[in-house]
Amino acid sequence: MEELLTTYIDNLKTQGDPNETYKWEAINHFQEHWNIQAPDFAAMFLEAFKKKNNLMYQNSWGYIKKAVKHFPEEVRQMFQELYNEAIPLKDRIETFQQKAEALVTRVKEATGKKKLNAQQDERTLSVYLAFRFPEKYFLYKSSFYDSLCNVLNVPTEKTGQRYIHYMSLAEEVKRQYIAGNEALQKIHHNIYPQTTWNDDNLITQNFLYNMLEKNDLEASDDESGVGEIPAYYCVGFHFYSEEYSNQLGRFVSEGIWENGYADKFLDRVKSVPVGALLAAKTSYTINEDDQKISVLEIHAIGKVLKNENNGRRLIVDWKMEPEPFILKGKGAYRSTINQVVDPKNIKLIFHHKNKTPTDIKPKQTVALHYPLNQILYGPPGTGKTYKTVSAAVKIVNPEFYKIHKKDREAIKQEYDRLLIKNWSEGEGQIAFCTFHQSFNYEDFVEGIKPEIINEKDIVYAIQKGIFRLVCDRARTSSTKSSDFDAVVTRLKNDVLNNGPITLSTDRGNKFDVNYTGQTTFRIRPHESSAENPQYPAAIENIRMLYEGAPLTDLYNPSYVKGILEHLYSNYKLPRFSEIKNSNKPYVLIIDEINRGNVSSIFGELITLIEPDKRAGATEGLEVILPYSKLKFGVPKNVHIIGTMNTADRSVEALDTALRRRFSFVEMPPQPEKIKAGNGREEMDGIHLPLLLTIINRRIEKLLDKDHMIGHSYFMGLHTPAQLKQVFHNKVLPLLQEYFFGDFGKIGLILGEGFFEKTEKDETDIFASFGDYDSSSLMQRNVYHLKKVSKMTDVEFMDALSKTIS
Repeated sequence: MEELLTTYIDNLKTQGDPNETYKWEAINHFQEHWNIQAPDFAAMFLEAFKKKNNLMYQNSWGYIKKAVKHFPEEVRQMFQELYNEAIPLKDRIETFQQKAEALVTRVKEATGKKKLNAQQDERTLSVYLAFRFPEKYFLYKSSFYDSLCNVLNVPTEKTGQRYIHYMSLAEEVKRQYIAGNEALQKIHHNIYPQTTWNDDNLITQNFLYNMLEKNDLEASDDESGVGEIPAYYCVGFHFYSEEYSNQLGRFVSEGIWENGYADKFLDRVKSVPVGALLAAKTSYTINEDDQKISVLEIHAIGKVLKNENNGRRLIVDWKMEPEPFILKGKGAYRSTINQVVDPKNIKLIFHHKNKTPTDIKPKQTVALHYPLNQILYGPPGTGKTYKTVSAAVKIVNPEFYKIHKKDREAIKQEYDRLLIKNWSEGEGQIAFCTFHQSFNYEDFVEGIKPEIINEKDIVYAIQKGIFRLVCDRARTSSTKSSDFDAVVTRLKNDVLNNGPITLSTDRGNKFDVNYTGQTTFRIRPHESSAENPQYPAAIENIRMLYEGAPLTDLYNPSYVKGILEHLYSNYKLPRFSEIKNSNKPYVLIIDEINRGNVSSIFGELITLIEPDKRAGATEGLEVILPYSKLKFGVPKNVHIIGTMNTADRSVEALDTALRRRFSFVEMPPQPEKIKAGNGREEMDGIHLPLLLTIINRRIEKLLDKDHMIGHSYFMGLHTPAQLKQVFHNKVLPLLQEYFFGDFGKIGLILGEGFFEKTEKDETDIFASFGDYDSSSLMQRNVYHLKKVSKMTDVEFMDALSKTIS
């Protein structure tokens, strides 16, 4: 930072003003003309901001200019609240943005501009604040905020918190390098206009903007692709202890990398310099042409911003690879952290230079960076189940999703096409189920259940649950036309349409194959001493033989083998060895995953769903299923998406084994999405996003964020009657459940408009009880919740007005 400051001062001395004088002039002009009490507020406002120049985005200024012209009093109130220093800055910014959004519909109607957006972002708000209080606030721009964080080796904050974070960083820069720097102050005051206010904040902003925005601080690569990066490392992102957990999602979201060991690699981690590049990797071996080949799989590249020097933690700016890629023959980097020194490997791993088809190969599916196991969690009505539709299509058919992701109807049609509707057919890659208190292992994996044969006989047979059905289909899948289930379905249809077919065993014995439904082919040998002989050839046995089971494990093995050979020769069924590493993705959606007893439902398979315990992985495991006694592993191309309503059970209370094996994706209420619901955003002066925001802020204060109200309840509404129905059927029942009928707390959320107070009755209604005095109780008010369904639309909307106010 000192070096940058020296360069900045030298530039001012040699080059003079870098065209930034207008900032001082703009703030001086604002200070001279601002008057919040001006009778003609719109005229005063436009004059005060007249010289704002390019400090705001054009759309941001265009909106506020139209809003103040048509609704000056509303905008006056917004700025009164924004400039109220008694309110925390975060709350002021949020309120201003919400009210700006609330005005959009009215501004559109007044101006006839249908594509108008509020766009009152953090940069725009920083101009409003810095113009009014130049000694306290800084002008802000996202790009040089990112650069400042990089220089100071601190992680950036997410949108909505970046300006406040920038304020604290800029304040520290001002304190250490700007305030009291006589050389800088002198040259600045010789170049820039004099002010009646202390301009240290603006000097600080000018310094940061000119050195971090106009000058590119990133070291450029030389022709070798290595450049001036101090060091390169391959790092793991799997934690191994008593339990396994994939940490990459957390690393990327938190901007960190952590050593999962308390007693290993500490010195190696301490030695990582700031500016080093990290490659988040997994390494394993594969069999190719009967040879074992080491493989390095790269998922993300990150730059070290800070080393905490404790051997455990680095601050990292991660960039996820658009598609994880593999480097064959480069899997030697197997430890938690390995330095990469070979220039060729540096080019391949970090710069993708000099690559050849044998060096680097993309994974066969673009869904690999998508978590294998994830749970969408949030309060009721936030669109968790709705989101599973697009999430599943994104995994199964990413190219379709990329083209149609904004077309919900097309996405839903593709989801319906991919949904498995009949397990006896080979179509579909998505399965859906809902957990509940009665759902168990036998429903999910396998169990013994009654089955009716010939419409009269009952037998007890082992039946697969939905999870095993999905895994079996995924394990034997390849292309749509030739995977096992699709091929067997074609054989069934051919027999049903054309009658039995004649096949032969290995010994040349002929037999007819018939199919009448269910899960078994019926066999009639041509040469048999029995009268009208009929033998079963179970499709499950055909599958087992296809996957490599010995003939001794099968019932009627000669017939089973004959059918399988027919599938190979006549239906082009590929050999299992050719497709067992298929990446054709399958998705199992588990709605309300936390409502079932997860440990009981998954049983021993809770371990097998871990990515590195999947079949074919480096630490792949199999178990013997309790009923069928067959070996079973979970294929690596099976994705699990769960949904969890946090109002039913919080994340913290969820089974620990489940939490460690799933990535959790929060789905909070998003009031801004209400306008995307093909309904009205505003009704009779009630701005629905603002209404929902206010209700949820009160719920969070009184309870927690897990019990807030979802935005989906307010989407697609067109009339006050529909909104009233939402409150009657959804909002009020939820609030009564949350607060156990405590009308006091419900009243603090909704206001008095939804309650009626009973008149005081002077008659003592209490029974006599010793010397207990009940007279004071007779003076207490009693409240009853109004029946919303009986309220008129006018009464209901008036009650909502009181809620907002």
